[in-house]
This record gives sequence, C-alpha cells and structure tokens, in this order.
Amino acid sequence: LISRVKELKQEFIAITDHASMGGHYEFEKECLAQGIKPILGCEFYMSKGENACKEDQGYHIIAFAKNEEGLRNLYRLQARAYKENFYRKPHVNLKMLSELREGLVISSACIGGVIGQLTLDNPLQAKIEAKKYKDVFGDDFYLEIQPNDIPDQWIMNKEVIKISKELDIK
Repeated sequence: LISRVKELKQEFIAITDHASMGGHYEFEKECLAQGIKPILGCEFYMSKGENACKEDQGYHIIAFAKNEEGLRNLYRLQARAYKENFYRKPHVNLKMLSELREGLVISSACIGGVIGQLTLDNPLQAKIEAKKYKDVFGDDFYLEIQPNDIPDQWIMNKEVIKISKELDIK
C-alpha cells in the first residue's frame, strides 16, 4: 500500500482501523521509511448515551491525531473504551471524546456514523447532532461523504452537504 502511495506521488496516508490501533507501529514505520507522512487514527464505535448497551448499533466515528498530544489521546480513548464502555465492542461516547479532544480531528464517519444514519431517517436530528459535535470540536470537526454505489449513501451525501452549508462545517 505504501509503495503504491509513493508511486502515486501522494504525500500522506491515513490508517483508521475499527476499534484498534494495533497496526499503527508497522504502518508508521513503513511510511517513514518510504518518505510518506502517516496520519494515525481510529474508527471508534460510538455509543448513543454515556454507557454502551444492547441498543447501541456500534455507530462509527473517526478520530485522527494531529500531533503527539492527539496520539496520546487516541490511545487513552481506546483504553477507556475497553475499560469503561464495553458492550460486545469497545465504545467511546461524546463525553470521552470531549474530555480528550486536544490534538484530535474528528470525522462524522461513513454511513455507519450516527449523523449518517440520522440523515436517512431524521435529517433534522442529524443536523442537531452535527451541531453538538461542531460546538465541542469547532474547526476540528468534519462531515464525511463518500462516492460509492450504495443507494442510501447518495441520500446521506446530499443531506450531509446541506448540513455542512447550513452549519458551516467542513
């Protein structure tokens, strides 16, 4: 993968495995060996409330480290997800993310994210949820869209773009 990134003359590449950061070490080592800047992150499972429970579908949210403090906070989040908020999978919640937000960039994630899911059923609630994240993370919060062939993805993309414009979220 890293060789292909170099071949394409890309300068950066990210890793965001689901609920794990076990691949960071080898990924970063190979990137640096080939002159590529690694962006380290994690696609966390997100609980709706403060504690994970059987109602949680394992919504996704992505956190990227933008500096050393952010990387430490990523590892702290993963540890807390396993120790404090585990139900079938390790989960983070908005409280955890806000407590450890320094040095992080947050993305709403794919169609599996809470905002993505809400755009399909309740676009107004999706906008309210996006505003909560914007209020906590400011300019370090991004809305994610993806160009793929999943029919619901196109619905989500349109709603997310609308929310982006209305709330001034990148």
